[in-house]
Amino acid sequence: MLQGERYFPRLSPAGEQTAGLVGSGPHERTTWARLALLMLIQGAQRSIQIEQAFFVPDPGIVAALARAARRGVAVEVLLPSEKIDWKIVRRASRHGWGPLLESGVRIAEYQTEILHCKCLVADELWTMIGSTNFDYRSLYRNDETVVLVRDEAFARHHRELMETDWHVSEQVTLADWKSRSWHQRWGDRMAALFSRQL
Repeated sequence: MLQGERYFPRLSPAGEQTAGLVGSGPHERTTWARLALLMLIQGAQRSIQIEQAFFVPDPGIVAALARAARRGVAVEVLLPSEKIDWKIVRRASRHGWGPLLESGVRIAEYQTEILHCKCLVADELWTMIGSTNFDYRSLYRNDETVVLVRDEAFARHHRELMETDWHVSEQVTLADWKSRSWHQRWGDRMAALFSRQL
């Protein structure tokens, strides 16, 4: 077992930003990364920007994002296009976009290359980055780690990076989502049946 000063030496403070490390795994009763995510969404007053590689959130996260948008928070979600390494994840994700789009959440797909970011910025103050995707596997089954940073400059920097990515993305409107062909809808629905394994 790795323990003690050799593996976990005492660290001196470094930098000026306030940050915290949140670990989460299947052996814990509470999925801490999910709890941190929900706290950021529910506490947001002005804006939430999300950039995610795999986005198949559970109903509680979908409902929190929809409620945020309905109370006037500008919610933007940037996701991979067909340039994704697991096509089934994109299909399962698309199946659940209806409640988000109906509530006013803006969704766009990154067109240039594979998107592998895992970042959320809330109110241009809080930033959540790490290994966690917004899907069942990351939030309930895997050992994952996120860092929460409370710093305006850090958040602004990440928001600017996201805005750069939005310029090479295609927004998906509610009308676009509703106009998917029957075979796209069917494929998305079938993929969604496996959401808890993704």
